[in-house]
Amino acid sequence: MIRRLRPVAASCALIAAMLILAVWASPAHAAHIFIDPGHGSILVPGGGVDPGAVSAGFKEKDIALQISFRLASELRARGHTVSLYRTGDVTTAPVDRNTWQYTEVTDTWAWGKDGTIWQRDSLQARSDAANAAGADLFISVHLNAYTTTTANGYETYSAAEDRLGASLAASLQREVLEEIPLRDRGAATAGFYVLRWSHMPAALVECGFISNPTDRAYVTSVAGQTAFARGMAEGVDAFLASDPYRPLWERVAGATRYGTAAALSCDGWPDGARTVLLATGEDWPDALASAPLSGALDAPLLLSAPGTLPTETAQELERLNPERIVVLGGTGVVSENVAAAAADAAGLTLADVTRIGGADRYETAGLIAAEVGVPDDGRVCVVTGSSPADAVSISAYAGANKIPILLVSESAIPTPTAAFAEANSETWESTLIIGGTGVISGSVEATLPAPTRLAGPDRYATNTAVLDQLYRSAGTYYVVNGQAYPDCLTAGVRGARDAGAIMLVHPKTLGNHQRLYIENHETLIKRIRMVGGTGVLPIMHEWMIDKALR
Repeated sequence: MIRRLRPVAASCALIAAMLILAVWASPAHAAHIFIDPGHGSILVPGGGVDPGAVSAGFKEKDIALQISFRLASELRARGHTVSLYRTGDVTTAPVDRNTWQYTEVTDTWAWGKDGTIWQRDSLQARSDAANAAGADLFISVHLNAYTTTTANGYETYSAAEDRLGASLAASLQREVLEEIPLRDRGAATAGFYVLRWSHMPAALVECGFISNPTDRAYVTSVAGQTAFARGMAEGVDAFLASDPYRPLWERVAGATRYGTAAALSCDGWPDGARTVLLATGEDWPDALASAPLSGALDAPLLLSAPGTLPTETAQELERLNPERIVVLGGTGVVSENVAAAAADAAGLTLADVTRIGGADRYETAGLIAAEVGVPDDGRVCVVTGSSPADAVSISAYAGANKIPILLVSESAIPTPTAAFAEANSETWESTLIIGGTGVISGSVEATLPAPTRLAGPDRYATNTAVLDQLYRSAGTYYVVNGQAYPDCLTAGVRGARDAGAIMLVHPKTLGNHQRLYIENHETLIKRIRMVGGTGVLPIMHEWMIDKALR
């Protein structure tokens, strides 16, 4: 059972109060709606444009587009942002896309090319477009048809896995029926591809039967299409007015990156800590290798501004009551004045502050690695020094297992890294390389002891490769914005303390790699914790995760 919304420890009452204000703030009722006019694209090579249902010379693709245009205008007039999948027929050449395929024998999903081009590729293109847009809602507009002319009425669908989608569908069904004279066929769940694989709440509307003369006359008229658009817009507004995007999971956050670091420290070390790590919050290189040092010293990581010690950091230092502060990086990033202020906040003297800082990020990482040492199992992690994402993905695992993290460039091993390798040649037995050959070349890999590479085509796929290979038992998952580096790095330190995992998500969406991992590893995800405020990690991400877990 996944735990939800656990109260923060009483010793962190001030931070807890800040969290409640940050997390429960009501969202604005304006939203980004992605509209998918059904059909209207080429499905297979040489197959022509998919018309959808056809009756009495009318094509579903054309009517759906007309209604979608009117719906877009109505929503924009109400202050919403609107994206349309198509504004005409989509006549670009069809391609074999990564799509979702289920294997019943193993009860697992795959996301990749299947060697064919058919309708699922077109549907995935629509889902991909909505996900990439970071839309809040997805509405697919269709019309029905049947072999007899008697079938009639309006209906709405949502995916069984989509709780908010079901609420959206019910709201659309109710409000549209207030505007149109067609029969109420109800709101139901269905396994439509775009409903399941668009990550946000999604609904599919069937605006009557073009095979029924009465429905057809209404849905092809200007008055009828306007009424449908008005009713759907009313349904969207009614859904949003209910403030549906409420938190589902625990969240550790502050008002700023410094506050979030303090909140993570307070959460992980409620009874204080003998040692505290301090790094700049304005850049990421000096903190890249901090998680293993945190694991070795049982020390939280706090952040400093360039010339001053933030209030949140000072307050947390006072609460932690440490005996020692270790500054990561040179005086150019954490000045002596800041170090002195940190010592004063902790009730220490400057003599109680030590500094680990090299001439550059590579030397700083090497010095930190020397402090940590090579563990008994002989493993060392190697990541690129040019980007923090891969270091973040391995941070919690490396910290929990006290495995040092070293930095390399794409095509060379820097001198400080080589020096560590030489000094530890008898104990460094194997290497975890995090990231693809685009960031760490094969020639660099060949020089490292017994290398194993964990990588994907981007930072998010590399992250799930780490999760898939290194996390085999149930535990806690810390979800972070894959581009909010201060929160990512401090989350890695916090995750290391309870052997948790770091899951990177795109700022605007969950991402198909993360969704695939969740779909296939529900039993491993015991606890979810969101890291960072809703400005960097929107509540929508919680509902995307919920949709993937069901």
